[in-house]
Amino acid sequence: MATLYDLELEQLDVKTTFLEDRGYTKSAYDSYVYHQRLANDFHIYLSLYVDDMLIAAKKMSDINGLKELLKREFEMKDLGTTKRILGMEILRDRKAGILYLPQKKSRNRASSTKNDGKL
Repeated sequence: MATLYDLELEQLDVKTTFLEDRGYTKSAYDSYVYHQRLANDFHIYLSLYVDDMLIAAKKMSDINGLKELLKREFEMKDLGTTKRILGMEILRDRKAGILYLPQKKSRNRASSTKNDGKL
């Protein structure tokens, strides 16, 4: 579109500037992850991809504090405990210490045993 209509093209990084101004550091390993060491020596992590966000911390009160801060600055909808992000289902078994993304098997019509040449 920018080329087709000869449009100017600018980039903004408002959300990350907001986080960095409040003591969050961009991860050296993943440019979509920010973290901050809290007073209790734990960390809080925020993963941001376009308009989807995950927050992880040891204490729910730390997560709620960050949510309130973000809600004051941005229009947001709190979706609660993570069940799905970026089209991926997230399952967790806290007792077993497992968090995983199941891969659903999809039936491919082209690979069926009865293929009459149509897909």
